[in-house]
Amino acid sequence: MMAAAIGMIIVALALMIFCVAVMWKVFCKAGEPGWASLIPFYNLYVMTRITWGRGWLFIFGFLPLGNLIFAIFTMIKLAKVFGKKGGFACGLIFLSIVFLPILAFGKAEYTGPDPEKSTGAIIASAITGGIGIILLVLEVIAVVALGLFAVSDLTVQQTQDAVISQEVPEETQEEPDVKEEEDVQREYEGTPIEGYEDFETVSLDGYQWVTDVTLFKDGENTVTESTATSAKDGIELKAGFTLLAADETIEQRISAEVENIRKTLESQAGIYTDITAGEMVAEDGFVMQQLICNQIGADGVAYPCTEIIQVQLMEDREILVSSVSLNTSQATENTERLFTQACELYGIAFQ
Repeated sequence: MMAAAIGMIIVALALMIFCVAVMWKVFCKAGEPGWASLIPFYNLYVMTRITWGRGWLFIFGFLPLGNLIFAIFTMIKLAKVFGKKGGFACGLIFLSIVFLPILAFGKAEYTGPDPEKSTGAIIASAITGGIGIILLVLEVIAVVALGLFAVSDLTVQQTQDAVISQEVPEETQEEPDVKEEEDVQREYEGTPIEGYEDFETVSLDGYQWVTDVTLFKDGENTVTESTATSAKDGIELKAGFTLLAADETIEQRISAEVENIRKTLESQAGIYTDITAGEMVAEDGFVMQQLICNQIGADGVAYPCTEIIQVQLMEDREILVSSVSLNTSQATENTERLFTQACELYGIAFQ
């Protein structure tokens, strides 16, 4: 494999040296210095002067698409200035690697620039070059437009994400440990609660603990491995396992939860008013705090709302965060009874 690679490199170098020698010889036969063939751009100017008699025409070699037309006519003129006919010109165009060495090392003599003006060739090159430039400009415009559209689409998506994030309380502490797999909604079989026909319990698996939490029997329920949410008649029940951050206490966590909810409500100016956080109730390994406010409905009426949050320390840093929320703007004739029973099942007693 190495020998083959070295062989290819040697062949490539030999071919390059051969091509340099060919062009050097062509320039010398035309009365131009051979070294001119080695200088980029200047060699194009000299070649154009050899064939067309006007070196400045080499600028047509830089026109997109037009440079192809110009190169073809340059090869035709190169054959003519060395006394060759149309067949040889075709050879220069399609098989220059063979016909250029014949021209360089053969007996052909340079007769001077082609006296024929070939105005049509110049016009064709210019028109084709103009079309190429227009196509290039359109391509650039299309690329820029696509880029702007992509940026605009990304901005819209970021704005939507920002609005959604305002509607959901954010965690102030980054969870130090995360389960290997995200919770996904699962099917579950609830267990009836004696004396509470509208409620049932479901088992949640934490990091080390397993516990039963209360849901509505026929509510809008979402249950994953470690979280559960249930809503009915303006009442929402939530419960889920999570972890405290390093050196974080359950008092700090519930304060952060309440503060996040308060900021979210305040950010929706004109919808929620009279936002008040109650006193924290703390016992050994358990804290609870209430937040109350009014929601201004479409009818202009202020509907009382409340959310009662509980944080229970299970073991080490594992905690169970649960809440009971009430939005009276969605209340029905059953809401008061269901809310009272939900508070009883969650161990919430009103003085």
